[in-house]
Amino acid sequence: MRGLASVTALGALAGAAGCGKLLGLDGFTDQPAQQGTGGGEDAECASPADCPDGDHGAATCERGACGFQCEDGYDDCDDEVGCETATRADKQNCGGCGVTCSAYCEQGSCNDPVDVAVGRVHACAILKDGSVWCWGQEVDDEARPGSWKARLEPAPVPLPAPAVGVAAGDYSDEDIQWHTCALLSDGTVHCWGVNGSGQLGLGVGTFARKEPVQISIRDVGRIAAGGGTTCAIDKSDRLFCWGRGFEGELAVEEVPESSVPVEISVRDEPVAQVSVGFEHVCATTADGGLYCWGDNGSAQLGRPASGFSYSPSAVPSLFNVRGVSCGRGHTCAVTAISTYCWGGNGSGQLGVNSTENQSEPAPLALRNVESVYTGYWHSGALVAGSVFMWGQNTSGEYGNGLAISEPVPTDTGMTGMRKLALGEDFSCGLTETGVLQCWGYGGSGQLGNGTEESSSVPVPVRWPERAQAP
Repeated sequence: MRGLASVTALGALAGAAGCGKLLGLDGFTDQPAQQGTGGGEDAECASPADCPDGDHGAATCERGACGFQCEDGYDDCDDEVGCETATRADKQNCGGCGVTCSAYCEQGSCNDPVDVAVGRVHACAILKDGSVWCWGQEVDDEARPGSWKARLEPAPVPLPAPAVGVAAGDYSDEDIQWHTCALLSDGTVHCWGVNGSGQLGLGVGTFARKEPVQISIRDVGRIAAGGGTTCAIDKSDRLFCWGRGFEGELAVEEVPESSVPVEISVRDEPVAQVSVGFEHVCATTADGGLYCWGDNGSAQLGRPASGFSYSPSAVPSLFNVRGVSCGRGHTCAVTAISTYCWGGNGSGQLGVNSTENQSEPAPLALRNVESVYTGYWHSGALVAGSVFMWGQNTSGEYGNGLAISEPVPTDTGMTGMRKLALGEDFSCGLTETGVLQCWGYGGSGQLGNGTEESSSVPVPVRWPERAQAP
């Protein structure tokens, strides 16, 4: 019981001042009810001393009824007198009985995930307090430079301020390069991981960094990463990219890579959103236009397959674009009218009931899409919180318990989802209640559940027993 409790409804009425006539009873009295902590002849108590005592609180007597007042930070979660449950750090009773947290309970409030991002083989999440936690492949300080090890559950990343955004990238065709960047509440960006193409944006050297280092640009509003390239949009809606540019990702033919941010003009328009694929980049503008550049070997730029493109070009026939996502060799976008995908399609990742590449945006048979997501060879979408997947599913990337790939959007049965993040052959999803789950291939620890096992159904990310302050 929390606070005060009465014996019976009748007792409460009988003890209430001014209730001299109780309608519906055979008899009544006009005598005023007894006042004070005592009560009438049916009173349970005359003072708190008449009431049962218990832990972490004090007995009360109010209008003849015994109660118990809990101390701050405690609650009564069973039928016994007293407040036996400490609610400041209990994940099952955080701030009150039955209030469950998925990650941590701190000072009586849930500190659960609010965002998630994945690279090819690693994942990161932001908790409510702005701390960043990562798992999967990471740089191994104890081995040779550029080598990696698997982290099987989330570990905190040391950052000087709370994070409001996180982005993860990987490049693996020539060598293994994974990196992560976090956007902090003060508008600065801090990056860490492998740096072979300058994707950390540090300006000097290409050495890997295990701990975050701040890059030069400030007042950033959004970040994105993919392959060996990182991009950011500042609060003036200007776009900057750095890292790998050999295929045109930096929109400058003479710059195959850069360890400092390079400003990219997208038809002199304010940039609203940017997405970085394996070797291509797409950005939406404030007026709803969509522009892409970089590698076009699989027609992922929305026009017939060719070589590299070093300048942003409009994707034809798409207007009022609300969101874009770049995969390994394909792209998907959501407009005010429909959802479209184009580019490489060998695994059916375009969702158009075919495995042929598409050089123009092809509409999906899926309505009311909130957001669309692309991985290496599979794609997904959210419709009113329900998860649809298509493309490769050989490792259980759909999370529906099957290993059957589909070339059209397939309802996985998952509901109540707020955001998805798709990697090479695994997926993660953040529910509306703050539960973070991952599924698919887990050989590098990218499912974050404490093992290297794979799963064709969602498994909750396992947060360490004790949260360490990052």
